[in-house]
Amino acid sequence: MSSTTSAAEILRGLGYWFFYGRDPGRAWLDGIAPPYEVSRRLIAVTFALPVIALLFAAGLRWRARHYFAWLVAVGTVIAVAAFAEPTRSPAGAAFESASRHSNLVLSLRNTQRAAPLVALGLAAFIAAGLTALSRRHARMGAASALVIVVLVFGALPAQWREGLIAPRFSRGDIPQYWFDAASALDKGDGRILELPGIDFASYRWGQTLDPITPGLVDRPVIARELVPIGSAPGVSLLNAVDRSIQEGWFEPATLAPIARLLGATDIVVRNDLEYERYRTVRPQVLWPQVSGAPGLSAPQTFGPQLPNVAAADRPLIDEIQLALDPRAPTPPEVAIFHVDATPRAFLSAAATRAGTVVDGDGEGILAAAAAGLIDFDRLPLLFGADVAVTSAKSSLGAATRYIVTDSNRKRAGRWYALRDNVGATEPADSAVVLDDVSDARLPVVADEPANSLTVVELRGAQRVWASSYGGPFTLAPEERPANAFDGDPRTAWRVDRITATSAPVIGIELGREVDASTISLRDPIGRPGTKLVTRVRVTLDGSRNIDVDLPLERGNEPMRVTLDGKPFHKLEVTILDTAGNDGSAGFGEIEIPGVHVEELTVMPTAVLQLLGSNATGAPLAFTLSRDRANPAEPVRADPELSMHRILDLPAPLTLTLDGTARLNPGADDELLDQLLGEGRAGIASARSTEHLPGAITSRASAAIDGSTATAWSTPFAGIAGQTWKAEFAAPLTLNTLELDVVTDEHHSQPRSLTLNVGDNDPVQLSIPSLPALPLGSTTHVSLPLPNPLQGNDIGITIDSYDAHTTPDWYSGQSIDFPAAIAEIGLPVGQPSTASSRIDTGCRSDLVTVDGTPLPVRISGDSGPTHRDALTVTPCEATLSLAAGRHEIATAIGLDSGIDIDRLVLRSPNFGTAPAPAAAPVVTTESHHTTDIQGTVQTDGAPFWLVLDQSINNGWHVAINGAKVDGSHPIDSFANGWLVTPQRAGRLTVHVRWTPQRNVDIALVLSALAVAFCVVLALRRPWRAITRAGDPPSLVSPVPSADDQPLPVSLGTIALAFVCGAIFVHPIAGVAFAGLFVPLRRWPRGRGLLQFAVPVGVGLAGLHVLWFQTRDAYEPGGRWPENFAAAHIAALASVVLLGLLALPPRPRKRPEDHSIVIAPGREVE
Repeated sequence: MSSTTSAAEILRGLGYWFFYGRDPGRAWLDGIAPPYEVSRRLIAVTFALPVIALLFAAGLRWRARHYFAWLVAVGTVIAVAAFAEPTRSPAGAAFESASRHSNLVLSLRNTQRAAPLVALGLAAFIAAGLTALSRRHARMGAASALVIVVLVFGALPAQWREGLIAPRFSRGDIPQYWFDAASALDKGDGRILELPGIDFASYRWGQTLDPITPGLVDRPVIARELVPIGSAPGVSLLNAVDRSIQEGWFEPATLAPIARLLGATDIVVRNDLEYERYRTVRPQVLWPQVSGAPGLSAPQTFGPQLPNVAAADRPLIDEIQLALDPRAPTPPEVAIFHVDATPRAFLSAAATRAGTVVDGDGEGILAAAAAGLIDFDRLPLLFGADVAVTSAKSSLGAATRYIVTDSNRKRAGRWYALRDNVGATEPADSAVVLDDVSDARLPVVADEPANSLTVVELRGAQRVWASSYGGPFTLAPEERPANAFDGDPRTAWRVDRITATSAPVIGIELGREVDASTISLRDPIGRPGTKLVTRVRVTLDGSRNIDVDLPLERGNEPMRVTLDGKPFHKLEVTILDTAGNDGSAGFGEIEIPGVHVEELTVMPTAVLQLLGSNATGAPLAFTLSRDRANPAEPVRADPELSMHRILDLPAPLTLTLDGTARLNPGADDELLDQLLGEGRAGIASARSTEHLPGAITSRASAAIDGSTATAWSTPFAGIAGQTWKAEFAAPLTLNTLELDVVTDEHHSQPRSLTLNVGDNDPVQLSIPSLPALPLGSTTHVSLPLPNPLQGNDIGITIDSYDAHTTPDWYSGQSIDFPAAIAEIGLPVGQPSTASSRIDTGCRSDLVTVDGTPLPVRISGDSGPTHRDALTVTPCEATLSLAAGRHEIATAIGLDSGIDIDRLVLRSPNFGTAPAPAAAPVVTTESHHTTDIQGTVQTDGAPFWLVLDQSINNGWHVAINGAKVDGSHPIDSFANGWLVTPQRAGRLTVHVRWTPQRNVDIALVLSALAVAFCVVLALRRPWRAITRAGDPPSLVSPVPSADDQPLPVSLGTIALAFVCGAIFVHPIAGVAFAGLFVPLRRWPRGRGLLQFAVPVGVGLAGLHVLWFQTRDAYEPGGRWPENFAAAHIAALASVVLLGLLALPPRPRKRPEDHSIVIAPGREVE
């Protein structure tokens, strides 16, 4: 928001962030907003209007002039308060700093909404100026008015073309199927959970910005949008399930339990969203997941069931789309799933000495639900962070179960998008980024204790940090700075170069002295869009700088940098230049001899410390979940290649183990074939340089499996040079190369190949041009060889191809579709029968505990895509752990072929904890929106009173004859009060929404204020008697004055300095003071100085016009930042306007009591 509120834009009547917003490739207000940023005519016109207004102001004498001058000055200063660095004024810097610590200040962040004050002041100057000009010269006044009208009309070109509603917001009627769905929903009770979330409501049939469901139904609706709505616990839980959907790691078994915790009785799946606009989940991906989710009824569907096809300019045909089955049924536009459970009462009670405590956040609850640890007969669900520090701990007892998760991570958070918005896990005592102004993390519980957070612990270094990592609007924890020191070139630190406000820097504090004469730098690998670093500065111990130029032609070899030969404790590497500024840059490794940094994730201990020695007999479980990404999205990588967890136990534990695993699509092709038991008689192995990311079915063996329905597919990037290889069990002779080539419109076509067979010379082969056919089509080609070739292996390299292209979603640039070969005809035996079943037997290389292998077995059905969850079972009955710290580690899936995505450790009595006592019976006698009354029948024991509304301290409970404590978050959503009755029997309960009283008072005061204004308007005399004191006139606005007294003059100079220094820049304060010094002896210079204001704004306009013409900046949210000088000039001008509006103590003149009764005639 702050990047658009420059003073120049505010004076143009612009500056509101939404006006400049863009989706990838197009503006939100396309056809309306971009011309104001790129059209020279429109830039000139929109600057001409404020310049004319300020010219009039400079030559006006008018009683109201001071008021409107201050209106312009004050409005501009307020509007630009949050404008971006480095031009932010001291006042703006103080405002920005305060907004980080005060929600009240943060709520005022849309400072550009003060722009109407500026527009009003400028309009008043124009009106007064035209009035004065007409009084002096009627024809000139009329001509000037006509010019102003023409400029105003010219400043609104869209109004005369398509109107002021952008084409994307022009839509027809809401489709009938939505009204049918709403009618069906209104027949039910309870809350509605709507999936998937979307940044702004953008349907295939039109844009509404806000979702339409709340306006169509009479039931409460929960849906995830860009900005979190509701309380932190509920937001955490809703974000967890929706982020898993958006980012591709959703587990259907979690949906029904999460819906029940949120109090939802129906789930609405909207498949008619314009998913490509914000890259949200595709209906073809989500529909089969939700329709197969346990705990939900069969869907009730609505709509004509037409394919939801992305727009032509952003077709979003990528790795995910290519992996979809084109024969799959088309999802319905809208579907309703009923949750198979009894809905929670609006006001209910639960027994104490029971329930479940989760040390974690919404993602921890999600993991617990996926592991089957959430038992709805053992509610309420309490947060360990709340229980550990509040009186809620008194509600625990023998029937309470405890779940410790590795969620609730100490990490940054952003709200710019629905996905890719959480950062890297941080150490307990430091941050990963030096100063991240975009960090808006939302604690799940206020004042949560430090030991309730999951943090990382570094080995091999004291601290690792960077100026930033990832992109400007998203967070990518897989690009965190620690990755540059972990010894694994497959991980990297990267930072977006386009939006970096300063040279990116990465640093490491070693905590010891290192004597190294050289370091080595390695480029990131496998990261699309990465630019080579060409110049760096290595800084040792904060002061010893070594600048180094890096070669452009360097392959994959490390670049050695010679140091100054002295020991050091701290090392920083600053990126000074790159081969292009339009992508990301960074390092795969910064190798310091003798230094290897390892990150260990430390699980929270709040609940464990609460249990202490009682942990041994407590019903206790642990969930360890690997932080992962969708492997079908090459712009992302797994934040954790494996798990390395630390458990700090307060007492000895005996635990059972199980978990979830999946095949890693990035593992070696041959390794995946071995795990799946696939092969072909006569072929020892098949592998490729690369295959389509995330698609195990596109690996090398897909080209020899006897089916043209599968194919070896290259990635989108780097098709030329991709190689398919196979080794034979015995020498093989080839006379022709028989190929089935995928020739549909979503694949490029190979045209020339290099064939290598054994030790024979390479053979160049050409494939004729083949027509593009419908999706899934293949074409057989037979390529004769000049001579028979015999060998033990074969290699086929794609040298050139006919490109079929598609727009890249991120850049908008055309990219080539991958090439694919469905079958390679080889004179060998038949392929083995394909199977998706996996059983590894007991393996000791996948899990270790304190460095000791823990044998586990991986088994299950990997499904048609070979990405379905597999089961992890131990080969030993139990795991015994002593009190103290323990390290649990898993193998890297890229190396083993198997990702251990979750481990669950639980005590033997976790599932056999004592049953909770019966809950008191609550009877609701009256239920209004803000007021609920009822009774509760109690036996005198403490209990939980639960209100099924998003937790908020505004809810107040009064119960006669009982002590009430709370509220506390219940089930990560609802309000809960711990009630201790003073007696058994029936208690009266009164629940009120207390903020409503303030709203009611405000409404009454507003009504009284309106009535008062109406009375003032009606009682005003209607006789038009006007004092002739000060009609607008075109003369110097400052009457002649005597020399100001010294104290007044000094006060004016001091005020000029203070205002300039605070609201513009300290240098501006000095300049303003210098301008006002001569005015003491030369008061008439004040009138001349008035014209510096329009001149300054005019220069700002010329600056914008000149540099936009020269550099052709792309329109967008950061466009105003390109004109920092224009911002300073315009801001300084309007602050000067406000200072000059201060009264200069004019010479006293006789009062004029004449009354105007007609133009040009006066009476005394």
